[in-house]
Amino acid sequence: MNHRIGFFIGRVERRECATIFLSAWLCCAATAQQRLSETVHNLAVSGPGRVHAQSEQQICLFCHAPHNTAGVRPLWNRTASTASYLIYQSSTLNALPGQPNGSSKLCLSCHDGTIALGSVLNRPDQIRMSGGDFMPAGLTNLGTDLSDDHPISFQYTQGLATQDGQLVNPGLLPPPIRLDSSSQVQCTSCHDAHNNSHGSFLVMDNAYSGLCVACHSMNGWTGGAHRTSAASTAGATGVSFPFATVGENACRSCHRPHTAGGHARLNIFDVDEDNCLDCHNGSVARTNIRAQLDKFSAHDPRRYAQLHDPTEAANVPPAHVECADCHNPHAVFNEPAAPGYTQIGNTLRRSRGVTASGSAIQEAQYEYEVCLRCHGDTVVSVSGRIGRHSDVPNLRMRFANTNASFHPVFASVVGNETISLIPGMPHGSMIRCTDCHNNDQGRR
Repeated sequence: MNHRIGFFIGRVERRECATIFLSAWLCCAATAQQRLSETVHNLAVSGPGRVHAQSEQQICLFCHAPHNTAGVRPLWNRTASTASYLIYQSSTLNALPGQPNGSSKLCLSCHDGTIALGSVLNRPDQIRMSGGDFMPAGLTNLGTDLSDDHPISFQYTQGLATQDGQLVNPGLLPPPIRLDSSSQVQCTSCHDAHNNSHGSFLVMDNAYSGLCVACHSMNGWTGGAHRTSAASTAGATGVSFPFATVGENACRSCHRPHTAGGHARLNIFDVDEDNCLDCHNGSVARTNIRAQLDKFSAHDPRRYAQLHDPTEAANVPPAHVECADCHNPHAVFNEPAAPGYTQIGNTLRRSRGVTASGSAIQEAQYEYEVCLRCHGDTVVSVSGRIGRHSDVPNLRMRFANTNASFHPVFASVVGNETISLIPGMPHGSMIRCTDCHNNDQGRR
């Protein structure tokens, strides 16, 4: 009799312990703007998502349990995936991500789609689900190919920030963004599974890419056109944006942190120029660039595929032209209508170039330096080109101010014997390539 009473009391104590544990967890979650029970991470029968349990009423046990867990913090109630993952790779990546570990491995026990959502350690049988036993197809099912997702499981250190040059000192990260005990970036650096007050379980509001720029400090971004634009994204047809304007979407106007089309740069679309022309086709941006590319003569990036890389040599081999060869999307400013000579336009800010002497330069100071990337020492075949008496294709040599006669592109002509074809243009003036070569709606 005493033995049976002791057994009964033990059962009651264990149940009360579990109840206290779960109640405390839910209490903490309830302090958020949206209760955990009201989010899709509630996989119990009461869950609001399209996938939830057929009859199981407990919420927390799909991830946590007070007893019989895997021995992994925080009281993890699921088996870790044994999958081998394809990890993110990029020519511009300085970090060294490896196979997912830490809290990211826990997240992937649901989000890689290889383990049933109802497969928990403290139940002998798998919990049956309505809407499918596994993570359904879509953006939340990352699969085992993580090459199209933001890198995880790498150390974010001051050394990495210094090497990269466009990362924030990890000691200056805002409190919501957390590195793990090994100073590694994990899923939990950007996501809080218990709090969906900012949407997508983000740790902070990402309007104007507040979350992105907390780590990424892109050169020229502050005050740039893509950072400040009030243009509505409603006209874009290729993608659904989370916010109403280009400025509010900011990084999300071109990039997607998960299941990106263009893996290496996490671009929304795989084809580079599609990320630009989805807005610069008259539907969002003021200027319809696509219409200009459809004209008889144009620098048309649609003629090239998979040739451009941000780390390529300044003198471009093989010859190609992508939007990013001439424009830095993180640093472009709106082009004001200004009279007179301007060294380089705002749409070419912080773009790479080649100087008049043939040296590569990281940030072009003159417009012609951007043009010389292809029209200098790199031989570019131009269809329909008119033959000249001095048929030298290298424009860097043809415009050299050491020649007996030259257009004032690299330097001004000082003498008075040169008569300008443009009325009122004073001696000593300089011109830009686009003063003669431009579209019929371009700058005069």
